Amino acid sequence: MDTLALLGSTLGLGLVAGFRLYAAVLAVGLGIRFDLITLPPSLSHWRVLANEYILAVAAAAYFLEFLADKIPWVDSVWDSVHTLIRPLGAAFLGAIAVGSADPVTQWIVALLCGGVALTGHSTKAGVRLAVNHSPEPFSNLALSVFEDVMAVLGAWLSLAHPVFMLGVVLVFVAVFLWLSPKIFRLMRVEAMAFLALVRRGLRGPHRGWALPAKYAGYLERRGYRIDLGVRCVAGKGVRGLRNSAGYFCFAGREALFVTRRLLRFRQHAIDLTGLRDSRYSRRLLVDRLVLKIGPREENFYFFKDASGEPVLKRLASEPAPESCAAQSSRQ
Repeated sequence: MDTLALLGSTLGLGLVAGFRLYAAVLAVGLGIRFDLITLPPSLSHWRVLANEYILAVAAAAYFLEFLADKIPWVDSVWDSVHTLIRPLGAAFLGAIAVGSADPVTQWIVALLCGGVALTGHSTKAGVRLAVNHSPEPFSNLALSVFEDVMAVLGAWLSLAHPVFMLGVVLVFVAVFLWLSPKIFRLMRVEAMAFLALVRRGLRGPHRGWALPAKYAGYLERRGYRIDLGVRCVAGKGVRGLRNSAGYFCFAGREALFVTRRLLRFRQHAIDLTGLRDSRYSRRLLVDRLVLKIGPREENFYFFKDASGEPVLKRLASEPAPESCAAQSSRQ
């Protein structure tokens, strides 16, 4: 039972740290300092979290996180920066908890805590990225406040009811493994968007991207001769390819989105003869293009270093101007 309780406390706090590292440290540290939490002897090393210097740093970092996490897209940038910080912080907490154990045990606990924290961070970042695509800001704010409350509750459960928290962690990891393909696609998009924003600041936006040879060869075998495209991500309405990164290309009165998914190429054809309306809006990490085709909407998100404005101009003009994002012709 002692082993299960130790695992429940360390892995539970590791999961909370994956969502809110600074809040977890601050909650446990304050609880110990004001005698709201009684640590069992096996976790006595966590008393260091009640140190006033550690509490001051954790409080300052949490204050910044509290503000950043309430702003759409700023929260995604913050999550990108913390992709390594949160798992490493959780691993360090796990290593401290078993500080008197042998090095092998310390490493095992640290790796388990870091891995659980990575699942929590990946889930949080993926969900927040999906929520940021919604036009209204209230769902983002409500979700952020919910995470703040759950961080404190999770830290308390990890110490007060460790066996129950161990069950929560096991269920969470099982669900994560089931959803991990979608979550990691979202994480990949977030990382690509953040790097594109940096490249935009250094080089400016690209008006067109040369298709990689494999992409161009695939399209040529399908009957298209396309050399240029605009790098983007498929969003809601693009059936079967949502959150896939690829290239938006033109082929006469047809547009194509081509991507590589599950080790094979996939393409999504957009019949522009049925286009009713198109909207292009700027956002912090990506720019959004909405195409109304018949009764449905298809969304595409363009990275900051791959301007989608030429695509919008091409959609509004016929024939295509020389400055469009992709010049193509059907074979």
